Amino acid sequence: MNTKNILQFFFSIVLLIFYATLSPAQENTHIITINLYGEAPRSYVFITNPDSLSLIPTFPVEDLINENSIEKIESQYDHRYKYFLVNYNTGNETNVLRLRYLVFQSVLDAEYYLISQLQISSISYNKIDEIGDNCWNAYNNYRVLFIRNNVFIDVKSVSRDSIVGVYQIAQMIDDLLNSTQKTTEISEIPFPQIHSIEIEQDDGRIITFNVDATDPLGTPLTYSCMWGEISEEPQVRYVKRTDENPETNNRVKFFIWNDAQQVASYNYF
Repeated sequence: MNTKNILQFFFSIVLLIFYATLSPAQENTHIITINLYGEAPRSYVFITNPDSLSLIPTFPVEDLINENSIEKIESQYDHRYKYFLVNYNTGNETNVLRLRYLVFQSVLDAEYYLISQLQISSISYNKIDEIGDNCWNAYNNYRVLFIRNNVFIDVKSVSRDSIVGVYQIAQMIDDLLNSTQKTTEISEIPFPQIHSIEIEQDDGRIITFNVDATDPLGTPLTYSCMWGEISEEPQVRYVKRTDENPETNNRVKFFIWNDAQQVASYNYF
């Protein structure tokens, strides 16, 4: 194991100890408990799949394009992230779906990011077992969030009046991810390199972090932190937790990704 992998393993362990509680539930599950903004702790049960510990290097976009039910895929950008508009044809009707994915350095990172998406949402989600290693769907079925190995997937219907294709394309993507060649060597995947993260300004409530990172692929980077802002600039603002606990206020997990949506993580304590 090289130095980089040792550090990644070390920070994952630190995250488990200091940032949340990871505890066994049943033989094939584990629980992540999060304390957020002074609310009562929330616990999320994840299935532990030993077959999903290997890493998927990249999302199989070309394979998805070649699926018969996919009429068109368009890459789109907003000020925060890259996503795809997918025209899905059932044979009787077509629905436009919005697809977003991120390829993480570990299964644990993908799990934490999924939790962050559940917690910032204004609608409720239910856990389902049919898709991915772990999957949640919106109460009205228009959106599905799931992870397979180290990949996070977000599929939703552009129109909440139609849920056609949401589950079908999610299952299709899961099948493609399952058949994608995997690796156990993190060094084989061109994740962004995070060199340092330092506090630029702290006004007592909002912390501005300055991020020094580069991309081996030479593409622009997107900078973010859990429950903080997403930025195209290497400055990220984070609002301190309201519990006013100095032991947790300055603990922030960063996610930095490139144009291929490959995500490097950094635990700031």
